[in-house]
Order: sequence, then structure tokens, then C-alpha cells
Amino acid sequence: MRRTLRALVLTATTMILAATAVAPATAVPGGLRYYRWLDCPAGTSNAARIDSMWTDVDYMGRTLVSFVGEVFPCASPTLDEEVWALAAYSSNSASGKAHPYRFGNLYNGHYYGTRGIGPAVQAVCVIADETTRLACVSISWVDTDGVLLPVVEGPLPVDSPRVAAPAVTNMSVYPDPIGPGCGLCP
Repeated sequence: MRRTLRALVLTATTMILAATAVAPATAVPGGLRYYRWLDCPAGTSNAARIDSMWTDVDYMGRTLVSFVGEVFPCASPTLDEEVWALAAYSSNSASGKAHPYRFGNLYNGHYYGTRGIGPAVQAVCVIADETTRLACVSISWVDTDGVLLPVVEGPLPVDSPRVAAPAVTNMSVYPDPIGPGCGLCP
């Protein structure tokens, strides 16, 4: 009995250690998928309309900006990995968060997008790729009892110097940690 129990514990321990073993840093995870920007045929371009954009603070204290409107792609999206992005611009950098055109094989043009922002952010744009801005809004920050809160000021021209930096966008399908108890999940 004791020998059987010991063998079971040893087998279970070996299986757990094998399942959680860390692969070398040079290994490429199998099945990793990436988003891609929608390719436009010659002479066409994407467009967007922002119907509403607002800011909020979630239950974890993170500041978020959300967008509702329409994105008009230059061609009908055919892959779930084809994306537009919501980009945040500070005085010296920009970053985008990818959003698929299609979700579960559905596409109707109306979108909702959200992303986190911090006090350095001065503008947010809907983008077609890292350098193509479709629609932008200006963001300012107000001090309310020692807490900085964002305010959407209104439309900002897509060629404004405030949004000139390329918006570096993580194109991996799951760029953020996920799972129960994930403190960094969006």
C-alpha cells in the first residue's frame, strides 16, 4: 500500500513538474497567432467616425478610455485576425491596442473599443495601422482633490503634431496575461 501511494505521488509530481517546465527563451510557442492590419487595394483607404468617447476608472483604479462609433474598412474583412486599433499618444510616444474587425464571423461596422491610459496621454485615435490615423480626440487631465482624471476635450485633426508618433501595437492575439485572478488583465 505504502509503495503504491509513493509511486502515485512520484508520478503526479513528475507530471506537474513536466507540465510547468519553462521552455528556453529562444523557443517559439506553438500555435501563437498574430493580428494583422487590413490591406487596402490601391486607391482605397479606411475611415472611421467617433460617435462617442468617454473615460472611466475601473474597480481596480485603472483609467480607461472607450470609443463607440463606426470603422469603415477599405475592403471587407475576411479574417478574424484583421484589425484596427485604439492608440494613445503622449508627448513622445504612442501605443495601440488591436481590435478585430470581425468577431465570431460577424462584421457590421459598428464598434466599441476600450484601452487603458495614464496621465501622460494627450490624445487617443482610431488607427488603421501604426501610422494611419482615422479619427482622433484630445485628452486633458484635471486635478480633482489630488487625483488626476482625464477629460475628453473633443475632436483633434488626424494630422495634428500631437499624434505624429507611430503607434507601436502589440499584434499577438493574446498580448495581455489572462486567467482567473490575473491582476494585470484588462
